[in-house]
Parts: sequence; structure tokens; C-alpha cells
Amino acid sequence: MFGSDFLGILAWGVAAGGALWGMIKGYKRWAGPRSHVGGGAVVTIVEFLQFVREKARGPHVTIFLVATGGTGKTQLIRSLTNDENAQPQRKTTVAEMYSHSMNYTMAGSRLALPVTINVVDHVGQSMATVAEIAKGIRDIHIVVFMVDVREPPPTYNQQVQPSPNVDDARIKVHRDLWDGDMLSMTYGTLKRDSLCYVVLFINKLDLLTDRSEAVMNHVRDQYSGIRTELVNLTHAEDRVVSIYGSALKGEGVPLLRQLILAVMKERSIA
Repeated sequence: MFGSDFLGILAWGVAAGGALWGMIKGYKRWAGPRSHVGGGAVVTIVEFLQFVREKARGPHVTIFLVATGGTGKTQLIRSLTNDENAQPQRKTTVAEMYSHSMNYTMAGSRLALPVTINVVDHVGQSMATVAEIAKGIRDIHIVVFMVDVREPPPTYNQQVQPSPNVDDARIKVHRDLWDGDMLSMTYGTLKRDSLCYVVLFINKLDLLTDRSEAVMNHVRDQYSGIRTELVNLTHAEDRVVSIYGSALKGEGVPLLRQLILAVMKERSIA
């Protein structure tokens, strides 16, 4: 599942990822051909999984997002894909998948090959939906566990005001969720031979007006237990990537894109 050549691949991603991503956007931007399923468009899980399998027939990279409600999964999808169908102000119902076609050009080649990026979202209020959705997905290349540092707004038409303070009570919600067997059970549900990276995305840093070293070290310490457990589960520390950012502002999204590119290169998907 996890190879030993990650450092070389990540170095390629950092060195060439920006330029290569620019070429991808030049051929066909993330706003290119796409399909969206969810928000009432799919009535049953069976129909949803049929759509997933259809989109996984050709070259593809599948990302599975996991988090409790209000953490920012749908906002991350919107920032990653520029898909207006991803509406963070609307609760995700059961499952949604955003499927985007893009042209990928390998370094040193003039041939642009189509690749589909599939991003799977789920209803955060029920972690049981993860297993129900995942059992019908053959390939998962990146799993993103999302957490955050501030509580969600009381309603979807309200906003949380920036503050210098980390919301430790909100962090405790995430830590309690992933305490015990929940993290290992969820990872076991999503584990595939195709899995390349597990990402811990710490979201909503844009709501912190104080990002001093002391504050950031506090955030890292609070979530160090989850990261350590992910490393223990994967047996590959260099395949567990922590991203500190903001789905709303797009912070951290470039690194996630680099991981997508690294998956394509490593698995020769294109």
C-alpha cells in the first residue's frame, strides 16, 4: 500500500508541482467538465455508488474526506475544485461526489491525458455513512481527516468572528470523536492497496488573529495524538501529511494539489 520512495516523489511535487499545475490549468482548468451528485440529486446509496463506479472506469484519483459536521469538508471541495455545486452553507445529505476532468501532462511529455479527480463528501452528522459509502468504492488514493480550531456558526447563514483564541472545547470534540477505536475503525474501512497518503487537515486558521509560534505549537500539541495514531495505523510516517490551513481562504490547498500530482506520478495513473 505505502511505498518507500515518498521523499523523492514529494521533492518532485514541490519542485515541479507548481509549474505542472499551471500547465494543467492551462489545458483545462478545474472549472472544466465535471459532474456533481448529491444534495437530493441521488435518491439512494445504490445510485450514488453506481455513479462512483462509472467515474472510476478511466484514469482517476479518488479523495475521501472524513470529519464531523461543520468542520469544512464542502468548503475544502469548493476551494480545491472551484465547483459552485459545492455549497458550504448547505448541509451535506448522505453523500456527494464531485467529479472533475482535467488534462494531465507528465514532465518531459507533450501528450496531455485526461484524468478524473473524484472527491467524496459525506454527512458529517453521522460517521456511520462513511462505511456505507466506502464499501462500494474500489480505489481510494488519499484520505483526508479534517479537524478545526473554531466552532461552526450556530446556523449556516451566520459567520464566526475571528479571535486570537483557539477554541479548546471545539478541539476536544474532534479528539473525543477519534478517541478509542473510532479512528482505527474508520481507517480500516477506507484502507485500500491504492491508498497513498493520509492527510490531517487542521482547518479554520483564518479565524485565528494570533498565529504566533506559541499558538501554533498549542494547536500541534492538541492534535498530536491523532497524528501519532494515524502514523501507527499506516506504519508509514512519511505518508501521513499534516496541513495547517483554511479551506475558506484556500490555505493548504496547494499542498493537497501537490499530493494529487504525486499520486498520479507514483501510480502512473495518466
